[in-house]
Amino acid sequence: MHLGISDYEAGDAESARQWWLRAAETGHPVAMKNLAVQAADEGNESQARQWFLRAAEEGNTDAMIQLGMRAKVGGDIASARQWWLQAANHGEILGQQLIEGFGL
Repeated sequence: MHLGISDYEAGDAESARQWWLRAAETGHPVAMKNLAVQAADEGNESQARQWFLRAAEEGNTDAMIQLGMRAKVGGDIASARQWWLQAANHGEILGQQLIEGFGL
């Protein structure tokens, strides 16, 4: 997992992807979230959403926040609120702050 981060920071995106895929296959939600961020950085929103969903299902609150942000940008306020509320219910203060900040 940490080797993936080191590789990504060093500019070796493919090696990072391979490390994160290994970790994701074992159910590591941070690796799933990292794969989502990498896919988004590469412009592959469909793949990013799939990885964010998998990470969120495993309890990753960063993924929940990102899914909420994407829903909000897409105009789906109800889904944005749901994702942020789920993050807040998992102890992520940013989830509650986003709900309050957007008046949801």
